[in-house]
Amino acid sequence: MTATEVNSFELPFNSNSWVGLALDPASGNLWYGSDGSTEIVELTKSGAEVRRVNLALQGVDQGEISGLAFDAAGNLLVSSTQGVVYRVDLEFDPAIEAPALSSMVAAATNGTPPVAAQPSANPNQVIELHGANFAANSEVVFTTAAGTTPAAPLAVNAAGTVMQVRVPATATTGAVEVVNLNAQNLGFNGGYPDGIYRGVTLTFTPSAATASLSFADGGGLEGVGNESWGFDNVVVTQAAATKFSDSFEGGAKAAWSSATTDTSSKGIFSQFSGPFNGTQTLSLTGLTPGVACTLTFDLYILDSWDGVAAGDRFKVSADGTVLMDDAFSSSAAQVQTFNASAGINLQIVAPSPPA
Repeated sequence: MTATEVNSFELPFNSNSWVGLALDPASGNLWYGSDGSTEIVELTKSGAEVRRVNLALQGVDQGEISGLAFDAAGNLLVSSTQGVVYRVDLEFDPAIEAPALSSMVAAATNGTPPVAAQPSANPNQVIELHGANFAANSEVVFTTAAGTTPAAPLAVNAAGTVMQVRVPATATTGAVEVVNLNAQNLGFNGGYPDGIYRGVTLTFTPSAATASLSFADGGGLEGVGNESWGFDNVVVTQAAATKFSDSFEGGAKAAWSSATTDTSSKGIFSQFSGPFNGTQTLSLTGLTPGVACTLTFDLYILDSWDGVAAGDRFKVSADGTVLMDDAFSSSAAQVQTFNASAGINLQIVAPSPPA
């Protein structure tokens, strides 16, 4: 028998001792991994890179990957140098889910609320919130005389539908909202949690055949090495027609003011526009004046943003008209305004004085 080489190509990264290679039964592509990285890479049979998945977010540590194989159900199995086998999710997405607040179980234990049928509580009382997508990274925002104040949950059930929180001492009667913050460090800089917010959707109506979209922070970020932002998968549609799109794979299109893109963590973010402090501008052409446009994009909030108090905000405008202006936070000690749930009014009842 004579063996014939069909193809050869350079692998995306080296190994120290162990390598895994598996044929994807669904796509027919190859998956490559090694103990030299926590990433695995999907490759065509000609060696073109399709995508990367960073398994560190699924518990696989650096130096662990020793082999790859698909089981009969099409799940990818990863053998480890630590003597275990992981079943991993190739579609795992660490994006932040928006919370929903549907009801509140709260009744003041001391004093009489003005409206008996509405939720009420005393300062420092523990109340219960019901809804969806509650998690350890949830923040409960209460109304105060000076504006708002945040509180971290005391407990969240496994289904993410029930949460307990203590009413802050400074809370006043007003809306209570839930916000989900940046959840985990996704690989940028000083170990702070990063946030991926998928499918941010905004609308604008151009007054001419051209429009300028501005993406910017509030101007007070500490620096790209500590607080920055980026975005990906930008699409502008008008009357069901796509007027512009950019996934930034291979670089930014010429319509952007800055060609800066990042590939340092492709297994989580892919290639994206950024990271930035300042402004990135998109120049659109070929629009129909007076017809509404829809802008969608994935927003990346990177590192130690400090919310409302610090003025750490992200803004989008179209020809000077503000479409979005929201604060972001990496800590439940600071208020975030983006992706807040609908609010429910909570009456704060001052305790009755002792007899």
